[in-house]
Amino acid sequence: MEHQNNTNNNAAASVINQLNAECEGRWSFRIIEHEFRDNEIIVLGELTINNAVRQQFGQATIAFDTDDTAPPSMAAALGNAADDALIQCAHTFGIKESSTHHDNGATTVKQTAEQTPPKNGNGNVERALTSKQLAAIYGLGKSKGHSQQDIIQLTQERFGKEPMDLLVTEASEIIGDFINNNGKDTES
Repeated sequence: MEHQNNTNNNAAASVINQLNAECEGRWSFRIIEHEFRDNEIIVLGELTINNAVRQQFGQATIAFDTDDTAPPSMAAALGNAADDALIQCAHTFGIKESSTHHDNGATTVKQTAEQTPPKNGNGNVERALTSKQLAAIYGLGKSKGHSQQDIIQLTQERFGKEPMDLLVTEASEIIGDFINNNGKDTES
């Protein structure tokens, strides 16, 4: 079975080409964790450029043949999820898959990697949620009767982003609300 998302593969190839060109091969990417959930896979990827490290989640749907005679391609789904994580990590460094040039004084990948990570109002570095937090959000939500789509809608309404894009502090708020409010009213 072929990769289901050639657009994502092309975007990842574009990101890799930009990283190679601008960082002269001095970058690395790895998958920290992966988890299969129903018909999807979620991975936590880590991109390192000049000692700056960024982690982001990636996801892909596991494709099943319409006649269910062939097994799903787990490898293709894992590859697509890894591509997605790489692209998401690259975005945190200012790399967009569609751009190939950094003209007109735009910030380069090297410059972005040398900047300090974003900080919150307390001066602490903001970090992406952990895989355990993501699992807790979905697990607690499910135990309280919320569907995956309900949880996505909740985080989009509350923080303007999907669960896998939350920061540690935002994820902690959602988890705390599920625990403290029995998942009934998670709105602030």
